[in-house]
Amino acid sequence: MSQSSLSESNVVAGNNKDHGSEQQQLSNNKILNINVGVLGHVDSGKTSLCKAISTHASTAAFDKNPQSKERGITLDLGFSAFYTNSPIENFDKIQFTLVDCPGHASLIRTIIGGAQIIDMMVLVIDAIKGVQTQTAECIVIGEITCDKLIVVLNKIDLIPEEQRKDKIEKIKKSLIKNVFSQTKFKNPTILTICADPKENDEKLMIKESFNQLIDEFLNNVKEIYLQQREEEQLKKEKVEQPFLFMIDHCFAIKGKGTVLTGTVLQGKIEVGKTIQIPLLNEEKKVKSIQMFKQPVQQAIKGDRIGVLVTQFDSSKLERGFACDKGLIEVIDTVIASASKIRFFKKEVKGGSKYHISIGHETIMGVITFLIRNKKEGLSSDEFDSSVEYLTLEDLEDNTHETKDIFVKIDFEQPTTCYINSHYIASKLDTDINANTCRLAFHGKILKMWNKESMSKVQLSKILPVFKYKEKTAIVDRVLDETSLIGKNLLTKDSKKNQTIQPYIGKKVDIIINDESKYHGVIDSAFGQSGKFKVVFKEPLPKQPNLRNKIISLKYKLNIYDETKTWLQ
Repeated sequence: MSQSSLSESNVVAGNNKDHGSEQQQLSNNKILNINVGVLGHVDSGKTSLCKAISTHASTAAFDKNPQSKERGITLDLGFSAFYTNSPIENFDKIQFTLVDCPGHASLIRTIIGGAQIIDMMVLVIDAIKGVQTQTAECIVIGEITCDKLIVVLNKIDLIPEEQRKDKIEKIKKSLIKNVFSQTKFKNPTILTICADPKENDEKLMIKESFNQLIDEFLNNVKEIYLQQREEEQLKKEKVEQPFLFMIDHCFAIKGKGTVLTGTVLQGKIEVGKTIQIPLLNEEKKVKSIQMFKQPVQQAIKGDRIGVLVTQFDSSKLERGFACDKGLIEVIDTVIASASKIRFFKKEVKGGSKYHISIGHETIMGVITFLIRNKKEGLSSDEFDSSVEYLTLEDLEDNTHETKDIFVKIDFEQPTTCYINSHYIASKLDTDINANTCRLAFHGKILKMWNKESMSKVQLSKILPVFKYKEKTAIVDRVLDETSLIGKNLLTKDSKKNQTIQPYIGKKVDIIINDESKYHGVIDSAFGQSGKFKVVFKEPLPKQPNLRNKIISLKYKLNIYDETKTWLQ
């Protein structure tokens, strides 16, 4: 979401016949931009809906991609917009930017990228086919990335008119009861439309339903605006934040340069500013900026823009980030929060490989789950290196009830991301015809680094991840009231190569009836046969007889400490 003064940024001339006069009317208005993600199963009518209500189209709208036209489906993100009067006192107009996401199963990574820039989501459902596999995955993505959902039942003209009213009512009740009641959206608004009407009477009816849809958009605007304003108050003013821009398209214009299109995630960009493309380690000066084909001098958080740079090879970059120099680094390892997606039915095992989607990129990564006990005053989204962690083999649905869960992801190739960015881990190699959710778990990036720039000592400090171990011996005999002799701490096969020396100073317990009763310290070796002396501060009892009782030596190892230092 962004706030733009059109006296500074002359936003958009549209598809309207008299768009020149419209532009003149808008030129002195303050505009609030809201990004609306339009998601749904393939061929549910998302693009038709966007086309029906939009008045302004970007270079990437309405399936302009030649392959999209050839195949008749959306293959990439599309962007378009329309305006309404503003219900918010501080603004004259609302610009709704529609992000048309593809619906085909093989393009889920593109959907994930598009969903991360939206303020509100429209889920389009085919009224005849109902909830399909990608519909369910889109609901999951919506739960992760936004709080506002409007459901649109499309193609209602295919239901016979005499059955339409009853059939629609049944569909709505079924969706609420069987689908949305299990999600955070619970009871979303469900509207009915026909995005591509064939008959005149249907066109009249559809005009009314589109008005209802736009009214519903406006009903959510104030809450979205207030929520965003609260978030901004917790940070610096957004124009003071470092500039960060998510690029979704990159193309050359002969004689002009290369255009990077995308969404401003934070900060401000102006004509003449130098920006960095971190994945390529290149810096470029901004020659011009356009917002829906109209030149502007600057853009801020939430704005959908095209940025023209020169002397940049568009074939080097399809998607990625541009930013202030040094804001984003190329990394290959992250620590992130982790929450299992309840619709994923397969096991989620540590040590496995998953498709990790961050921004517009999806790359393979090996995962290691880390857990810690919940602690009052410590957020479950905060990875505190002063607290101990354990590894977790399987991520279960209920693990989060007693533990805070994190994941270390080692990427198979370098990537770029930023702190607090969302990620989704998936099994995209699952058969796309299988009726199953492929999205496994998700969270936010909390720490990140490049292995080459991280020393082993630094790594063990950042990651206090321990394995707890135990060695046992037995009491050979009691020497006096504060000492005894132990044996069998060293294994028979290794006695020749081991000494007691590493164990001196280590704390031990005497086990009585499966409980630790007496606490001592290994003081020294005793003789040459691997025996050792244990001393105690408190006097040992005369009864029970401690001979042959178990001596327990418990310790822990940081799994990232190459020195394998024992800690107690």
